[in-house]
Amino acid sequence: PAAAPPPPPAAEVLRVDVPADSGARLAAAHEAASLLAADGAAAAPALGLLSKLVANVLGAPAEPKYRKVRLSNPKIAAALGASPAAHALLQLCGFRLAEGGDFAELAEVEAADTGALEECAALLA
Repeated sequence: PAAAPPPPPAAEVLRVDVPADSGARLAAAHEAASLLAADGAAAAPALGLLSKLVANVLGAPAEPKYRKVRLSNPKIAAALGASPAAHALLQLCGFRLAEGGDFAELAEVEAADTGALEECAALLA
């Protein structure tokens, strides 16, 4: 039997400079959400995934499994795709890229800031 073809390489993850000021971060998140929404139906998987990630953290902010995302996971990679706006929005909602870019993680202290997460959830709704 023939060997299965190798999986496609993971999309390059765009790193964004996340503003320290919450107002500037929210404005940047609005812009990224608008850019993503402009993709129409193609944006639905990314918006759905981002909404679920934020909702999971809001539901259990102290739970580490909801605060860490393996970006190379096939479902995660397929949903976010190569969209710079989707990757930017993930980071603007508080998830920080780990060294190497394979994981994005939301620190527990940031997960406890439900106000910022609720603003992101509203953008993704």
